[in-house]
Amino acid sequence: MREIRLSSGLTQKQFAESLGMSREGYQKVERGENNLSLDVLERMKSIYGISSDYLLYGELKDTSATWELVQDCSDKTKFEIVIRLIRYFTKSRNVSYGDNSFDVEKFIGEIYRSGEI
Repeated sequence: MREIRLSSGLTQKQFAESLGMSREGYQKVERGENNLSLDVLERMKSIYGISSDYLLYGELKDTSATWELVQDCSDKTKFEIVIRLIRYFTKSRNVSYGDNSFDVEKFIGEIYRSGEI
């Protein structure tokens, strides 16, 4: 959780509030003194796009099933997955580009309209 909080650039208080927790309650979870409730796990999954496997175990336990699903998708669905991944990594990691004029959605739209994908 600490890694997710830090990569999001949030203080303990901000992160706790985003999850509907008190700062003190969150600190105990971060130190390993308390466990997360299912509600908080679901909020983290929803807000930060992190899988439950990652939250619980620190890694994805069964990636083969995920890759099989992706391989069976249509090209359009694969494209949507890529768009969502780009949005996730640029938003959740607070990625900024040198001149801040780069617009991910505009860029993807231009590529899509050009027929390159």
